[in-house]
Amino acid sequence: MARAALAVVVVGVMSLSGCSTDAAVKSSKASTATVTTSTAATSASATSTSAAGPASGIPSAASPSGIPSATSGGASTSSALDPQQAAKAVEARDLQNDVSLTDPDMHAIVRGDVVVLGTIGTARLANVATDVDDLAGRVRDRTSSTTRPLLVLVPATEAEFTAWTGGESTDNEDGITFVQAGVDPFVVLSPSVIANTDTDTTAYRRFVIAHELVHAYTQPAQTLRLWVGEGYAQMVAGELTESDYGADDIPMAAHLPKDAEFTAEDPRTAADAYWLASDFFYYLASQWSLEECTAFYTAANSSSVEAAFQKVFKRPLSAVTADWVKSYEAAAEGAA
Repeated sequence: MARAALAVVVVGVMSLSGCSTDAAVKSSKASTATVTTSTAATSASATSTSAAGPASGIPSAASPSGIPSATSGGASTSSALDPQQAAKAVEARDLQNDVSLTDPDMHAIVRGDVVVLGTIGTARLANVATDVDDLAGRVRDRTSSTTRPLLVLVPATEAEFTAWTGGESTDNEDGITFVQAGVDPFVVLSPSVIANTDTDTTAYRRFVIAHELVHAYTQPAQTLRLWVGEGYAQMVAGELTESDYGADDIPMAAHLPKDAEFTAEDPRTAADAYWLASDFFYYLASQWSLEECTAFYTAANSSSVEAAFQKVFKRPLSAVTADWVKSYEAAAEGAA
């Protein structure tokens, strides 16, 4: 089976459409990998499992015993994660040949039905788990999606990132979400996002996590146009993390980007695609609402984009796009 990878490398920017701003992408590449998966549930609250039994011989180092409790604003605390539970989370996604639970640097934290597993050290892993814990419920609320078992992998090295993502490089991505119908999703974060702990990097990390959680919880259809999937994820992540970054160079002309632009080898082409997709969603939110943007995104996953747009916004996509282009290009010219 093919599993689709939704990737993002983020640098924040301001909106040109008159709404409050949040973020856009510097460069990104979507990828496809081949995988055989089971449909095993991965959390303690799961009702059934069809994964193979837990790997034998997992040392106590794979257990989160001794990992400091990390909480955020009354959120659930860390709890001890049995090595067998970590094994189930990994095996359910057919990652047991890539993610070694026998690595003495491997630790895990469980927050509800989310397993955060990584080799970055317990303190940094706790920071990531806190961010995921804080953002997961808010992403589900904003996107009107339901909870589902989730695995977040946090490698310490580029080599691990490449192995765990099926060959991707940290040069291209800061985070990748793997989604497939009937299989619980998993997210892999780049070590470059976790490497520093200063304020700016913390905000950047939270934005990347929020963006990837949108993909993980909404599980966009593989046929969904990328400007819809990525633009919506950018808008939600920016709104939830209150990101406020600046852009040095923006596209002067506006259009709804084609899928090929998001996966272009040229970083600038991909950057412009993410910028424009997110700006269009900011425009929609300013003219209608975030809730209607969510309704459109949801409808577009099961019908044509044009039909979903007409149903929610009561205007043709082409007409609203033309209005946005005029607004965007006037703002871009004024900012030049």
